[in-house]
Amino acid sequence: MIFQPAEEDGRGGQRMVQEGIMDRFGISQVFGMHNEPGMEVGKFGICDGPLGAALDEFDIIVKGQGRPCGLPT
Repeated sequence: MIFQPAEEDGRGGQRMVQEGIMDRFGISQVFGMHNEPGMEVGKFGICDGPLGAALDEFDIIVKGQGRPCGLPT
């Protein structure tokens, strides 16, 4: 069982591979799981077929003109 640091930003797994975890422990496959606090202890759930997620970053630029709060426009 591997606990991946920095999983959400996508850098943890890459660093683990770069540092040789796959070769060091003879790992040929990795399956990712997330915990589900509401699920009964001792059980786990799976989905049929492919399932994926992504972490994306983007910037939003808001242009406009402000006015003091509480004053009419």
